Amino acid sequence: MQRALLASLLSRSGSAVPVSTIVDDLWGHTPPRTAVNTIRNYVRRLRSVFPQPVLRSTTAGYRLDVRSAQVDVHRFTQLIEDASAAESLALFDQALALWRGDPLTNIAEVPLRTLLQPRLEEVYLGGVERMAELRLRHGRHAELIAGLIELNGQYPLRERLCQQLMIALYREGRAVDALARYRRLRDRLVTELGMEPGPELRRLEAAILREDEDLLASVEAGQNPGPGRAHRPDQLPPLVVPFVGRADDVRELMDRFATSDGSPVHCLLYGQGGAGKSALAVRLGHELSGRYRDGVLYTDLGGSTPGLPTRSPAQVIAGLMTGLGGAEPGPDVDLGTLVRSYRARLRGRRVLIIVDNVVSAQQVQAALPDEPGCALIATSRVAISGGDTVFHVDPLSGAAAVDLLGRVAGARRVRDEPAAARAIATLCGRLPLALRLIASRAALRPHWSLETWQRLLDDERGRLDLLRHEDVDVRASFLIGLDGLRTSDDPVDQDAASLFPLLGLLSPPYLTAALVAALTGWPLIRAEQALEALLTVQMVYSPEPDTYACYDLISLLAKERAAELPADVRVRALRRANDWYMAAVRGCGVTATGTPTEYGLPQSHRTDNLVTVHFERYDEVRRWLDRELPVIVALVRQGAAAGEPTATEAARTVLLSARFYLNSAVPWTLRAELSRVLLDHDQERAAFAYVNLAVIEGQRGNLVGAQRFLDRANDLLDEDDLCTLFMCHNNQGIVRSSRGDQEGAMRRFERALRVAERSGLRILEVVALTNIADTRTRTGFAGEALPLLERALAISREIGHQVEIAIVLNTILQAYAALDEHAEVIRRAPEVLAQHELLGDAHQRAEHLLTVSKSFQALGLDAAAAEHLAEARSCIAAISTREQIQASALFDHVLTNLP
Repeated sequence: MQRALLASLLSRSGSAVPVSTIVDDLWGHTPPRTAVNTIRNYVRRLRSVFPQPVLRSTTAGYRLDVRSAQVDVHRFTQLIEDASAAESLALFDQALALWRGDPLTNIAEVPLRTLLQPRLEEVYLGGVERMAELRLRHGRHAELIAGLIELNGQYPLRERLCQQLMIALYREGRAVDALARYRRLRDRLVTELGMEPGPELRRLEAAILREDEDLLASVEAGQNPGPGRAHRPDQLPPLVVPFVGRADDVRELMDRFATSDGSPVHCLLYGQGGAGKSALAVRLGHELSGRYRDGVLYTDLGGSTPGLPTRSPAQVIAGLMTGLGGAEPGPDVDLGTLVRSYRARLRGRRVLIIVDNVVSAQQVQAALPDEPGCALIATSRVAISGGDTVFHVDPLSGAAAVDLLGRVAGARRVRDEPAAARAIATLCGRLPLALRLIASRAALRPHWSLETWQRLLDDERGRLDLLRHEDVDVRASFLIGLDGLRTSDDPVDQDAASLFPLLGLLSPPYLTAALVAALTGWPLIRAEQALEALLTVQMVYSPEPDTYACYDLISLLAKERAAELPADVRVRALRRANDWYMAAVRGCGVTATGTPTEYGLPQSHRTDNLVTVHFERYDEVRRWLDRELPVIVALVRQGAAAGEPTATEAARTVLLSARFYLNSAVPWTLRAELSRVLLDHDQERAAFAYVNLAVIEGQRGNLVGAQRFLDRANDLLDEDDLCTLFMCHNNQGIVRSSRGDQEGAMRRFERALRVAERSGLRILEVVALTNIADTRTRTGFAGEALPLLERALAISREIGHQVEIAIVLNTILQAYAALDEHAEVIRRAPEVLAQHELLGDAHQRAEHLLTVSKSFQALGLDAAAAEHLAEARSCIAAISTREQIQASALFDHVLTNLP
């Protein structure tokens, strides 16, 4: 382990290495609790054996101050560079003499070894291959054979080593052995990876079979183009491996080619960035290549590479002509002449052309072959015209996405953690590019669980940062489409580019032209055109007519761009968005509770005429709030900071309209943020905010903190604000009841009832009556509680408040249980359960199941009691993952009635 620590520091010599990085290098996801102290001990021991004080402590961790010449891998790299520049075999031999066996074999099996060993091997093999090239160039092929045979045994899938060995054997008069080496490599590639050798190796095999005399005089391995290249192009890239989940797509596309009747085929594959269009095109090319006797052309127009200039139609044609054989046309040749020459070279030939990563139809229009028997496959993010076969490349299915993750990150890891694997696939949008990136990173961290990667990806703010590896970046891939809109001369494209960041200010379940018009202030037709432009470049998709949605990962890019907008633009959009969400949450409250007048909210509101979302069921409301509440909080916070008055109105509306959700899902952080917005930006509602903070502390079990906030609210109370006054008295009663002061609690609940009667709000009366009845039950007077509860139930049904009906029914069952009337509890349980089924509230259902479980137990029905208890615990486990919730606190009935 000390050597592993030394390797960690040496691999980053001259740089400060944070302790957290060293912990990851040595233990990965599961470090011991004493990891930091252990590292200090290792450092102390290392310092004792160094001849000089080179191991320094820094504020972040440790730094090893050594010169490059003191680290053998740096010496090796420098000698290889010097040997290549000087073409010196002596320097190559000196460099290779530094390498002694596999790297890092004398350190423990730690994550660092898995990460660093492949990199070091690549450094070594690159040096060996450069040395072999020089020896082949100097005619010293006989010296290479023994060493290359050994290396081919160690690295049997490395094509360049095999190529060099084949050349050496052929020049030594051992053509049969050279061909045997090729067949051995091909068999392994096909069997293990499902791919053919690369074009250079295939051409070398053909040259050996033809007994090519030029090969004997080749000056450098890999430079000989091989026979027939000018006449039969073979430019297909290697197959992407692993290639999963596209078998049906390949079959469908193959069928379309099969029904072409010899006519030229023009096939377009389009879809969002990272969907796997290029991989599908290459796979299709390999499947079809046998039908095109005169070869396959491939060109990448760079539409998926950030910073690459767009290639003109003339450049595209010139590149294809070069691939067909002949010199590259001069830069001054006009497009018309190029096209005529291009079509002349295609005449009488059967050629498959793959044009990858097309930006616009103009780039490939001239390249579309009209010669019978030819075909062109184009990939693009844009549904360009001119293709007789247009095929949208969707994300992978869930099963295929998990399969791809397992093939790259490790099948055993996926089998061990199937739920985490499915979650990762979803968080990656089931995009092959994103999945390969995160799987590659996971493969380099074999000791990290998939659940760890899932947790990291769950954080939207950092997800795109995680989805990059080496020089491949999902974010950069998405930006290409956006940059194309921004630099377009079309006003509609420019509208779309300016709209895209606004979409990041909110995350509705879908987008409509009406919502976009509200965000931007544009006429409806302009909003529709901008959405269609985003659809064209695959920044959004359309799940049904007149409805759009951001792709999962692209929505994260929109949120990043939203943060960069000017303040005034954000304020105007936030105002519209706040109004939209106020209307939506009020609608959710009506669906969930049956009434819009929750705790004094007005019967009607200026936003009620806005067309927003609409749900029929409580569970739909819950799911929508689970997803949208963090966005609402962010919008409210941004709007309040910008001085937008509707933001604080929205905060209060959400705290009241979504009270049913806040008390059952217990998203404490989000509720606290809404309350803090009111404290910071609306002092008139400070007492209301403090009461909500008190509720949070009460649910956490921090009664001292809850009382402190209630005292602050009491100091700021406006006696005319009857709703806040009621909430303050009611929660004072709950705190006292939780402390065992039932007499003090009763006084507070009775005050709350008087305030409720003064306010005329029947919902407040229900809450007060229920808490008074609950207190009587706790103090041994359950018989007196039942009439109060029947009165509360009648009022709840009169006003149609479904949540309070459920709470009152639960409390009635508890009163009967306290009276030892367990048969009555069992008798009334189906009625109560039906109400919970209607709501889908896991919290209230859990409380009901606990009460019924206790009654079954009291009646000696242990099996039924155990079944209900187990189901109750399942409900609690499903309530929320945002906060660390103690189930025992949720089982306490008094806390369930917190307003």
